[in-house]
Amino acid sequence: MVRILRLCCVIVALPLLAGQWGCSSSRLDRFPEFPAHKSRLGSSLIVSDFLLMRATNTDTPIVDVATNKSIADTLMAYVQGVLDARGYGVGGRYLSSVGILLDGSFTASVARSEDQEGDDMLMYTHPPFYLYQALRRDTTLKILMEGMYRSLLRIEEGEGTYPVIREMIPLEKVLGGGMVFVIAGGGYEVPPSIGQGDAAAPVTAELTKIGFHSISQASLYLYVLDSGTGEVLWTDHQIRRGGTMYQEKFIQMAERMLEDLP
Repeated sequence: MVRILRLCCVIVALPLLAGQWGCSSSRLDRFPEFPAHKSRLGSSLIVSDFLLMRATNTDTPIVDVATNKSIADTLMAYVQGVLDARGYGVGGRYLSSVGILLDGSFTASVARSEDQEGDDMLMYTHPPFYLYQALRRDTTLKILMEGMYRSLLRIEEGEGTYPVIREMIPLEKVLGGGMVFVIAGGGYEVPPSIGQGDAAAPVTAELTKIGFHSISQASLYLYVLDSGTGEVLWTDHQIRRGGTMYQEKFIQMAERMLEDLP
């Protein structure tokens, strides 16, 4: 358990100053040019990395890939419904990965699908636990996608200007043009039977945004990018601490996160 808390630095913590419910209702004041970008760019698409893990009594957490994909797909479908209702014209949604930001040396017990052969219900493997087909075929695309998430998670709230996400520009050729809604999130569930330990410092600074801790936590980050320039047009986030991780919790977080989006 201690090793998990020292190694898992990807999916759930926000800086304490962010607060439990994200940002205030004045978010549009921080991005006054967003409506003009929306009108100019026209079409949109959604890309997400999502990872939900459950702690165990050992050093190895459990990742149920089927559950991760199901929650992520439902979450993206909800976000698309909200965006379409507001005129964003979402042309597609893609779960790029499950755990692309975890170090490749990390080990988890991955729940088998029902159609897999074998008596064992778990198998040990390394992240990412799922990759979109195009990323599996092209290592360069995978590196660009991972770099995009890392660049976004390095952004600090309250910065006057945001850096250009350069990885987005070559990715446009694969994803398409317009606005790209990037959702990074997931959760780390610590059952009551598992003891709570002290969380160590994260391995890299950008992973503190969504880092595993010794209590159950869930978080969602939203970034809206101009796919042609890599410019960050909008950011928001939500966090929930404690309790169990379930699909409706993430939908509720997404609902709150999208409230200020025009």
